[in-house]
Amino acid sequence: ETTATALTGGLTRALGEAVGTYQIQQGTLAAVNGNYTINYTGALFEITALATPTITVTAPDAVYTSVAYVAASFVITGGSDPVEPPAATLEFYSANNPIPGNAISAPTNVGTYWVRAVYLGNAGNNSVTTTLDDFNITPFSLTATATAADKVYDSTDTAAITIALATIFASDTVTGTASGTFENKNVGNNKTVTVGSVTLTGADAANYTVGTAAST
Repeated sequence: ETTATALTGGLTRALGEAVGTYQIQQGTLAAVNGNYTINYTGALFEITALATPTITVTAPDAVYTSVAYVAASFVITGGSDPVEPPAATLEFYSANNPIPGNAISAPTNVGTYWVRAVYLGNAGNNSVTTTLDDFNITPFSLTATATAADKVYDSTDTAAITIALATIFASDTVTGTASGTFENKNVGNNKTVTVGSVTLTGADAANYTVGTAAST
């Protein structure tokens, strides 16, 4: 009688699919008849971690557009799992302190930000290496047109200046002001006006800068 005909049933193991060590158990393995007894010696088997995935994040600088930043991307290499393919999502931070509780929505306003990729696979079955990248949202450059108003002689060379700003995004509130002086205080036509620096004010002023200025 061979071992194959003397035994029936089969071995089992402790349940679990995650990384770890599991007991191989006797299960239903038994002798076919009373001529044999089984002295079972158990064993262990181990499920080891998948290869380490590496997530590389790239976040280029961008100019303010009044909508949320969308230029960040990531690439996952290594750690291939046909059952649970590696995946990640992006988290943004307003400081170089990537603690999950500090994450913010994708930023819109001018500033320096940080972004990292958060692994969405079974982190217990993979050790994950991810990079942190920083990026800047820089101000949008406006064209300002300065117009000097006519005035009645008042013994000063002060000019009243109106600033018109071109290409402000529809949802934003920004206004421009500037000081101005006539070439002298005397009465005259077509006088030269010197316009000072344009100051931007309003709820969204920090997202803009004045790139070029023209006078009329």
